[in-house]
Amino acid sequence: MGLLINYKLQIPNTDMKRNSYCLILVLLLALQLQQAGATIRRVGFLNSITLVAGMDYPNFQAAHDAASAGDTIQIYPGTSGNGTGHTGTITKRLIIMGPGYWYNTYNQPSSGIPNTNLQALPGNNYGNNFTLGSGSSGTSFMGLYYSNIYVTNTLDSIKDILVTRCREVNLALNNFGVLHNWKISKSYRIYMSQNTTAQVGDRSISDLRVENCIGVSIGFGVNSVGGTQGRNSGMILNCIFHSIGGGGLETPYVGGLAFNNGYFIVQNCIDAMGYFSQSYISLPANCIFINNMTNNGSLNNFVATNPGSSGNIYAASFAGNSIFESVPNNVSGSTILNSPDAAWRLSATSPAKNAGLIPGSGLPTDLGAFGGTDPYQLSGIPPIPSFFRFNSPSPTASSSPYPLTYSVRGNN
Repeated sequence: MGLLINYKLQIPNTDMKRNSYCLILVLLLALQLQQAGATIRRVGFLNSITLVAGMDYPNFQAAHDAASAGDTIQIYPGTSGNGTGHTGTITKRLIIMGPGYWYNTYNQPSSGIPNTNLQALPGNNYGNNFTLGSGSSGTSFMGLYYSNIYVTNTLDSIKDILVTRCREVNLALNNFGVLHNWKISKSYRIYMSQNTTAQVGDRSISDLRVENCIGVSIGFGVNSVGGTQGRNSGMILNCIFHSIGGGGLETPYVGGLAFNNGYFIVQNCIDAMGYFSQSYISLPANCIFINNMTNNGSLNNFVATNPGSSGNIYAASFAGNSIFESVPNNVSGSTILNSPDAAWRLSATSPAKNAGLIPGSGLPTDLGAFGGTDPYQLSGIPPIPSFFRFNSPSPTASSSPYPLTYSVRGNN
């Protein structure tokens, strides 16, 4: 939950001055948002007001084509149930922002408690398909639900891509060339794969960071057409690998960790799925495992035997709420005490508390998605101010000065 600030203004009470001050306030708030993310463009915005020329667009591609590098495109959900997804090819550095997830009755299990930090928009933003093309380096995705992000075959380097605060995202890395300095953070159910049938040339992934996510599957196939392996590198920090079902609680994605001899550091993660075994991990010989927790034993376990690995906890018990607040003890239909992602917070007496180390500092931190230096944020709230209240007396009020009250919540 972010910082809440309430503002109260006292303005002279004449019709002209009152209307002028209100207009100026609205313009100042809009200007503040514009400065924070360059020009803001909207797609799918449904409201009683007239759509604004130069701000509202009929589809994502139209908004993209009108945008300049650095602009923000806000995408909105449908009016009920699963809204129509947005589709387009990205060839500019943009910020693509949805409203988040698990914040209303359309995308919140009936037994869960909605996260009231978000505006209760109807519907949800479901089924997006974006393709990263040449020129898209530096693009950010946030607050999205159920999205496919594809990479076109291009010799250009596609770098500095950020996917954060998203739910159920499939990253299909069908690319030759270089994918450098990608960051996937604070997201629920992330699947990364390389479609080897679409690959026609060498490509590599460098400095990939996957951190503070709940439900992660990485499937890197052959790293080059010629068969050269071990060129992928990165870090997986403070993630949770787990699978449950029932009770209205969604299941984090279950797949595997296909490192394919890539060079990865896996640190401060919780493995309650048995991922750290030969059944789920392929070719992890060049990986280093530091301060993770797993339900596997240490005997004949590469997590224990790989050079450089240390501080791992083996044969952990995940019964009841010994590790998490309400997972997996709510799998049989009992009431979920929090929103589904909140259920993955550590319980008060969890042995995962302060069992990790912040890389480079040696300072202790919690294992799992809510530890580290950039903890998971509930419901994918975008990191921008939310203006959620604007109160004023009746337009016919005769009192002077004329009070205006508005509230702003920070979501960092």
